[in-house]
Amino acid sequence: MVPNSNSGITVTPVSSTNKKGNVDSTLSVNTLPSTFTNVTLTNVTTSSARVNWTGSEYTKVVVTWTGGGSSGYILSGTSFYDAAGLASNSPYTFTVTPYNSLNVPGTAIAQNTTTLPSTSNDVTLTNVTLTNVTTSSVRVNWMGSGYTKVIVTWTGGGSSGCILSGTSFYDAAGLASNSPYTFTVTPYNSLNVPGTATEQSTTMLPSTLTAATLTNVTTSGARVNWTGSGYTNVIVTWTGGGSSGYILSGTSFYDAAGLASNSPYTFTVTPYNSLNVPDTATEQSTTMLPSTLTTVTLTNVTTSSARVNWTGSGYTKVMVTWTGGGSSGYILSDTSFDDAAGLASNSPYTFTVTPYNSLNVPGTATAQSTTMLPSTLTTVTLTNVTTSGARVNWMGSGYTKVIVTWTGGGSSGYILSGTSFYDAAGLASNSPYTFTVTPYNSLNVPDTATEQSTTMLPSTLTTVTLTNVTTSSARVNWTGSGYTKVMVTRTGGGSSGYILSGMSFYDAAGLASNSPYTFTVTPYNSLNVPGTATAQNTTLLPSTLTTVTLTNVTTSGARVNWMGSGYANVIVTWTGGGSSGYILSGTLFYDAAGLASNSPYTFTVTPYNSLNVPGTATAKSTTTLAQATTASINELCRRHEGTSACSGMLGAGKSHAIHLRTLRDFVTCEQNTCAAQDAQEPRRE
Repeated sequence: MVPNSNSGITVTPVSSTNKKGNVDSTLSVNTLPSTFTNVTLTNVTTSSARVNWTGSEYTKVVVTWTGGGSSGYILSGTSFYDAAGLASNSPYTFTVTPYNSLNVPGTAIAQNTTTLPSTSNDVTLTNVTLTNVTTSSVRVNWMGSGYTKVIVTWTGGGSSGCILSGTSFYDAAGLASNSPYTFTVTPYNSLNVPGTATEQSTTMLPSTLTAATLTNVTTSGARVNWTGSGYTNVIVTWTGGGSSGYILSGTSFYDAAGLASNSPYTFTVTPYNSLNVPDTATEQSTTMLPSTLTTVTLTNVTTSSARVNWTGSGYTKVMVTWTGGGSSGYILSDTSFDDAAGLASNSPYTFTVTPYNSLNVPGTATAQSTTMLPSTLTTVTLTNVTTSGARVNWMGSGYTKVIVTWTGGGSSGYILSGTSFYDAAGLASNSPYTFTVTPYNSLNVPDTATEQSTTMLPSTLTTVTLTNVTTSSARVNWTGSGYTKVMVTRTGGGSSGYILSGMSFYDAAGLASNSPYTFTVTPYNSLNVPGTATAQNTTLLPSTLTTVTLTNVTTSGARVNWMGSGYANVIVTWTGGGSSGYILSGTLFYDAAGLASNSPYTFTVTPYNSLNVPGTATAKSTTTLAQATTASINELCRRHEGTSACSGMLGAGKSHAIHLRTLRDFVTCEQNTCAAQDAQEPRRE
């Protein structure tokens, strides 16, 4: 078939046995155009080119080129096409495609060329940008076409040299940090004619800060410090969105405030250049100090330990330290006390409680001081108890002072440790007292008190007397007050036992007559402690004489006789005031003389004890004899004539003139024997 021709094709159907059918079909077909013999490019200028081709057997041609340019259909009678409006100094591919009458393309042929550069070079780059700005470098980027090479220059004489059109950026290096630069990008054609230059300005990033530190960290603030140069300003930011805002380069710190105690914070310090472009940031982290403890108190202070208590929040742990290097170690925040032990009694201690944050950075410490309690006193005793005072004694160590107090509000006041007793005075006799001795440390904090009780001695009795002294008893009397009971004791061990204060006498019995006795009256208090005793002496009365008789009665005298024991001496007295004086107990009679004849006398015999206290007196009476005469004898005889007494005395035929002795005997008979006989034998008148 002939290329680019319209041909008829007859189609005859044939069976499988090669038998033709009765009907033939005829098809009309246009063949493809021939391929061009030659395609060339001529007359290439800065903006156009002629595309030439040779060949036959085609109906039309279409020329296309890079960038979407097209000639449209060109009829077969034409063999070239002038493409215009091209970009100078630009590569182009021109494609020539033949078409048949049905616009079916044949084989295309392509040719390449580059338009000539313009001698005036009016190329302008599409986009120039600056990226990757650092402290010492920057990338200059550009976009565009229609140029052969580019040169980048910048402030200070820097230049990239020629950069061929296949490259679209340049990295300028060796620049000064935080310095302004203007970068100029100039396109060139192949004749080195520059096009329109494009400028972009920037400032290099500031130098990275040399150091960033955190100081003056408190419960709510921190100072952020930095050193360095080559920057215009700084911004400090921190956890939670806090920011300092721009800080000019003349300042090297920032005080961040309003932070949360015991909370972690990261502070970021970013330097900026004059265009406020940031450089590499530097970070520092810390945790705010814990809150200061609200209260710190000391309780349960003993001789060797103390409880340290605290309240507060906003801390992670606490440490308690004390005088002498003692330490609790870390105590977590859920505990609010620590028991410090092993301390020295009566010694001063300062306890310091320090809160810590999670980084173990301490907050503000709080101190409390105290002195351990003094040691308990070893012994407390009471001596020298009187009616109004008592000595309180104590022993012990490890204390600074002592106070003695007693019932009723009495107090010794402070007594320094060098003294071991106190004399309490002005107490009430016979009254119970409890004395409390309390040791104190140097802060006047008391320790365990020790008590001792007693009752004051009773008052001394006002008077003690002895009355109703007999031969075997005596009454002991007393007066006084301020005692609970009395006991009376006597020589030989006798005792009354306790006599309550409502009684004021005691009758001592069963005593020995004429014996000396000392009676001691002792008052006692309610604890049966004796007061001052009072003694009285006496001797019991002598026993009453057994018998007293009168013998040897004469006209002027009489013998007084007695018998008995239990007396020291005797006095015989008689009518008219006569007295024998004391007669010692070894003598049993006394001859009273110088009596009046024929006179009645009563003789009283009184026994005395050794104190010359008289016992019971015994009296006997008589009448002294009358003077003897003959008449009186005859009268006696006449009166008693015929009686046996007179007969026996005178005898029958005896003379009436008798001896005086005989007369005395007769008188005795007259008074005694004959008197008895007269009752039986009537006298003769």
